[in-house]
Amino acid sequence: MATPDYSEWLMHSQWTLADAAALAAGVEPVRDDRPNKVVETVLDAPQRKRIEVVYRELKSATGTERAQKREGFTEVEASRTGLLGNTRVLTSEFLAWAARRRFELPEPLRMAAPAAPSSVTATEAHLSERLATLNQTARKFWGNVNREERDTHPNNRDVVKWLIERGFSESLANKAATIIRPEWAVTGRKPEK
Repeated sequence: MATPDYSEWLMHSQWTLADAAALAAGVEPVRDDRPNKVVETVLDAPQRKRIEVVYRELKSATGTERAQKREGFTEVEASRTGLLGNTRVLTSEFLAWAARRRFELPEPLRMAAPAAPSSVTATEAHLSERLATLNQTARKFWGNVNREERDTHPNNRDVVKWLIERGFSESLANKAATIIRPEWAVTGRKPEK
């Protein structure tokens, strides 16, 4: 079974419940003649079990408006076909929910998920979720760049887009991208090659 291309999947603002469960289990979602079903014959038992657990919990968390509110889902797009697996949730809300539930996510999803509120220590209890998202964004976009090689520096447009997908307004995302940019990072156009 192929490893998911998480960078590609994380660009989607929404995932179906079935896709989210498969990705959380480290499995590339695959379609067969049944919409949004992972092909079960190619999965080993632990993978299948992880997908089933995440899917069942996610289905329960999004099944009613009351459950959605309790679990932190603000936008759930019900399936037009009536198939529950085609129901869509915001990617950022799924990742936040999975972090709060302490699901063991693959590294790329863990890095993209906001810190779970319960993981905040008593001395950090004053930190907001937005600040946690900013810290996560700084790590994601600036954590592995080479100071001397400007072509490794992220483009502010990409940072802003990522923050908007996580609930920031465009204005706030622009300001946040400026705030997390290290002082040593030159602003302006990247040099042409």
